Amino acid sequence: MERNFDYAEQNFLAGRTFKDWLDLNEQAKRWSKEVANQKVKRSLGMSPEAVYLMEKPHLTPLPPYIPPVYQTFIEP
Repeated sequence: MERNFDYAEQNFLAGRTFKDWLDLNEQAKRWSKEVANQKVKRSLGMSPEAVYLMEKPHLTPLPPYIPPVYQTFIEP
């Protein structure tokens, strides 16, 4: 089993109950923010949250709509 899935299954899903899909998603978002993204990752040397905070000033938002490539090229 892939390590990331195993981590979520053993640390998030194990022993939890959910009312519905919305509840599962809300609990998963909260767990990701409060637990998983705070944990120091060996490959990063820091937590994903710390990496994000370092990179955030350099990130630019994607355009709201990216047209399909075949529509962006117009032959003269």
